[in-house]
Amino acid sequence: DYGLYPQSQVDFISLVEKAREDLGDAETDLQESVIVRGRDKALCGVLSSRVANKWVGEVKDVGANGEGKAYLEIEIANDIRVQTWNNALSDIFDNTLIPTSSKFFDRLVAMNKGDLVTWSAKFLSDSNFCLKGANLTEYFYGKDPKFIVDFKDVVKQ
Repeated sequence: DYGLYPQSQVDFISLVEKAREDLGDAETDLQESVIVRGRDKALCGVLSSRVANKWVGEVKDVGANGEGKAYLEIEIANDIRVQTWNNALSDIFDNTLIPTSSKFFDRLVAMNKGDLVTWSAKFLSDSNFCLKGANLTEYFYGKDPKFIVDFKDVVKQ
């Protein structure tokens, strides 16, 4: 439990967990793909313009890339995470890494793994999905999703 969950976060998590259960029953890659794509469409339905506002979670990873920009990974429920990319190459088109000029960069510097936070971000999308994942395969994106987001604010609880 990471604090007081806004209703949109509760709805988001329950859709991910339902899809995770459905994946357990899938027998083919095609069935898995349909489940994950349907989940993402439903997830975008509970997000207003793909934005999460004042959601809660636990810092799982925070650090700096070679340019000194911050990367961040937050767990919002069991095996459901939101994150930036952690290197400039992966981030070349998405610009999720947090620059030193960001209004909340200094707050990130003071954060550690395990800290409970309240955060706001925009979920990114890609050509095939309403949301963008960092997972290497669709199966793991379904079972243990890591959603790529552009953080707008992060505050320690």
